[in-house]
Amino acid sequence: MPLREGQGRPVPVLERNIDQGVVRWAKAKWAKMIVRKLSTLGPRGTNGDPDRLFFYKGRLLLMEMKAPGGVCTPLQLQRQAEWRAAGATVLVVADVSAGRAALAQFFDGKKRPYSGALGAPL
Repeated sequence: MPLREGQGRPVPVLERNIDQGVVRWAKAKWAKMIVRKLSTLGPRGTNGDPDRLFFYKGRLLLMEMKAPGGVCTPLQLQRQAEWRAAGATVLVVADVSAGRAALAQFFDGKKRPYSGALGAPL
């Protein structure tokens, strides 16, 4: 498992740390961006949905965060396919820098959306 430095001892890179780093950066860069954690939306959230919804200036991006080396479950892959079939962009990222790059490329409109650190198809 990849590790990061933490007060003299190695600390595992956790999915929640990636999530927090990406979300904090997005909210600082785009103050009016709507960011939601799909798994906490109660009856509107569905098992297997991507972790985060990012909405800004009429554009919707869904992002699944994975710890380095993590893989999507079959249910997650099914839900991602459903979102894509409905026209959404869904990305899978495995580190904070990949998440930031994906958001910048998608919402700044400078490049094609990032394909994801895990090589997830768009």
